Amino acid sequence: AGHGEVSAVGDFDPDQLSTQLEAAFGRWISKARYERLADKPFAPAATEAVIDTKDKEMAIVLAGEELALKDDHPDAAALTVASQILGGSTASRLWNRLREREGLSYGVWGGLYPGDLDPAGQVTMGAILAPQNLAKGKASMLEEVTKLVDQGITADELDAARKGWVDAQDNMLSDDPSL
Repeated sequence: AGHGEVSAVGDFDPDQLSTQLEAAFGRWISKARYERLADKPFAPAATEAVIDTKDKEMAIVLAGEELALKDDHPDAAALTVASQILGGSTASRLWNRLREREGLSYGVWGGLYPGDLDPAGQVTMGAILAPQNLAKGKASMLEEVTKLVDQGITADELDAARKGWVDAQDNMLSDDPSL
């Protein structure tokens, strides 16, 4: 309370919006000084959990790691493009392997999300599979990560990922909630 920011997008009267905000929050004053809490990676211990939902015939595999990475780090752009190649689109390695070639997954994804204010980012990937495909799907995902690290990427993959990322950013700029 006492400190806030408002973003407004669309067709509105700034004076009317300011009046409404002042009426709603103008007397909301904190006795404590505002200080932003810095985000940081927590590095929890690796774990594997199984949650049996007896009425759902599907399996979801999720993997993630927190990274001490901020979006202005010299490697952030390259890592973001690499994550696009790994799992960021329907042209990605994970999608092509698990969905197209092996037919194991209903959907698969992955991405890298560097921190914007603090060096606290994450890399994630996941897939939705039939339960009988879970072990094979996990193995295929890990194999694709290993291949990416060990063998790198091709020039064609790099060009496609760059274009895909730029197109996605352009689309976000035309979307009010993203703005």
